[in-house]
Amino acid sequence: MRLSVVLPNFNHARFMPEALEHLLAQSLPPDEILVVDDASTDGSVDLVSGWARRDPRIRLLRNDTNQGPVVGMNRGLAVATGDWVLFSAADDRLLPDLFARSLQLLAIHPEA
Repeated sequence: MRLSVVLPNFNHARFMPEALEHLLAQSLPPDEILVVDDASTDGSVDLVSGWARRDPRIRLLRNDTNQGPVVGMNRGLAVATGDWVLFSAADDRLLPDLFARSLQLLAIHPEA
C-alpha cells in the first residue's frame, strides 16, 4: 500500500524542518510528501525546495495567491498517488510508528 502525505503550508518555515524530519523518520516512511505552499512570504518555498532537492519523495506545489488550507489540501489530494492519504500540519509531531501501525490496522480492517 502506498502512502501519500499532504502538508499545507502558509508561512510555517519555522516548523517545516521538524515536520519533514518527523515524516521522513517514520519506521515506514511515506511514499510521497506533497507540500502545498499557499503563497508564503517567509522563506518556506526556499526551505522546502532544498529538502525536495535532497529527497525525491518531497514535492512542492505552489499557489500564486493565498487560497486557504482547504484548497491546498484538495490540491494535494488531487495529485496524490497513494492508496492512503494523511493530511498533516506543519506543527504536527508524529510518533515514529504511526504510519506502520495505521497501515497494518487498515490491512486487517479494510472496511475502516
